[in-house]
Amino acid sequence: MHNRDYYAAALLGLATGDALGVPVEFMTRKTLDADPVTGMRAMGTHRQPAGTWSDDSSLTFCLAEMLCTGYDIKDLARRFVAWK
Repeated sequence: MHNRDYYAAALLGLATGDALGVPVEFMTRKTLDADPVTGMRAMGTHRQPAGTWSDDSSLTFCLAEMLCTGYDIKDLARRFVAWK
C-alpha cells in the first residue's frame, strides 16, 4: 500500500465518522443509549440526506488539497473562502 492510499483511507474514515456523527451531534447520552447509531441517518434539522458530512470534513479536504500542492497558508485561506 502506498502512502497515498493511507491518506485517502484516512480522509474516507474522517468523512464516514463525520456523516455518522452529524445527525446526533447534540443528542444526550441518554437519548443515544435509547436509540444508538447503527447506520447513516438523514439530518432532519437541515433536511440533508443520510451520509451528508459537515463543514469539518469539507474544510479538512481543503487542507488536504493545499498540502498536496505544498504548504501555502494563503492558498488554504483562499480555499476556505471559496468553500461552499
